[in-house]
Parts: sequence; structure tokens; C-alpha cells
Amino acid sequence: MHSTEICSSPWIEICEKAFDIGGGFSPGFAEAVCSQLAAQIGRAHGEAMADAFVAGATELAHFAAHGLEDNEDAIDAEREAVAVSRRIVRPVLEAKLQARLDALDEQAKGDPVPCPKCAEATESEGRRSRTWKSVLGPLSLKRRYSSCTQPECDAGIAPSQRILGLPDGEYTARLESE
Repeated sequence: MHSTEICSSPWIEICEKAFDIGGGFSPGFAEAVCSQLAAQIGRAHGEAMADAFVAGATELAHFAAHGLEDNEDAIDAEREAVAVSRRIVRPVLEAKLQARLDALDEQAKGDPVPCPKCAEATESEGRRSRTWKSVLGPLSLKRRYSSCTQPECDAGIAPSQRILGLPDGEYTARLESE
């Protein structure tokens, strides 16, 4: 079984614990289930992924708790559902991408990075934050950035960003294709 799969037995355990913690089937029950699932996700993938899961689950719970207004129709409901689905998934995507950037940066630590413009040596400026606009909304990530050591060259590079397929521009490739 994959480390994130939850077969019947652990799922039943999670629900039983949540039932006890939440005091039965109540708003507390859903919160307790999320807490138990986040703990399991956190053990398998770290705190950032668990936090992302909770953020998405909170958004879903908020959407589920509110009915349609009298003036809303199916088109409005579907539009809102699509927007909510994007807000649910965005934190998880951001956590996955950040974990991959972290791993790539760690693997390449200390490796020389040639300048993309003049092929001379670059110097690391540490990790920089950067935001891309995506189909799910803004993705804010940190990655190691290096700039050319030659005074007449103004180029820089973020190798892990390129390996992961994040563009130099402000839009992800998926958003640009839509």
C-alpha cells in the first residue's frame, strides 16, 4: 500500500477517533476527521502538506455549509463550485511544488551553475520568493537563485525552477495555454 492510501481499517479508526473527539456527528466531527487525516498526511509528507490539506478541507467545509441564496441558479452554483475547487487544490499543489523545489535545491547545493547568457560562473543569492499566476490562483514558491559574477552581464538563473518547468514569466505554462 502506498504511504498515503487509507484502506478501510485505518479509515474506520480515524472516524472512530474523530467521533470521540468531536462528540458524535456534529460540526466538531468534520473538524476532528480533518485533524486526524492531516496528522496522517503530516507523518507521510510533512507539516507543510498537512497544513495545505487543512486549508483545502476548510475551504470545502465552508462551501458545503452554505446553501444557495434565493437569487442563485445552477449556473451561479457551478461557477462557485469551480472557484472553490481551485481554492481547495491550490495549497496542496503549492506544497507539492515547494517540496520538489526544496529537494532539487538541496541536491544541487554547491554545484557550479553557469550563467545562461555568457556561460561564466554564477553566485548564489540564496533562496528567493517568487509568485506565478496559475489556473488555480497565485503560487508563491521559494527557490535558489544565482546571478552572473561578470559585471557586464545581468543574467540570473534558478536551476530548480527550470527543472520543474516553471517559466521565467509571470504565468504558468498551463495558464498561458488557456
